[in-house]
Amino acid sequence: MAWPAPPIATTLSPSPGACAPGRSTSTARASTRSRRSIAKGGIRLATVALPRALDASPNSPGFFCSTFGNYEPFSPAVLDALYRNHGSYVSKVGHVTDRNVRDGHLLKEDAKTIVNEANRSDIGR
Repeated sequence: MAWPAPPIATTLSPSPGACAPGRSTSTARASTRSRRSIAKGGIRLATVALPRALDASPNSPGFFCSTFGNYEPFSPAVLDALYRNHGSYVSKVGHVTDRNVRDGHLLKEDAKTIVNEANRSDIGR
């Protein structure tokens, strides 16, 4: 199996989609983002495709925030709007994870762990 180039190479690549299908960029350095500021395209693991929080801060002030970012959990109201109930959330995680296994981005063992973690979560309860 051929592995893609390291992320820094795809970040600086002038051709959008160099790393994974569907990756969308507005410039060679900046990804196109959703209304919740989540990068579009690329490999969509469950934590990205079905967000529970915003991992942010590529342009925040201060060295540590801009280097390490910050984690901003969604409010219960936002989570309720995104995931109508726990079963729906777990089912969506399963679908995304199965697609990643099929596409060769995850091992079956890792997919099982991800779905089990979603099942143990409190999302939609």
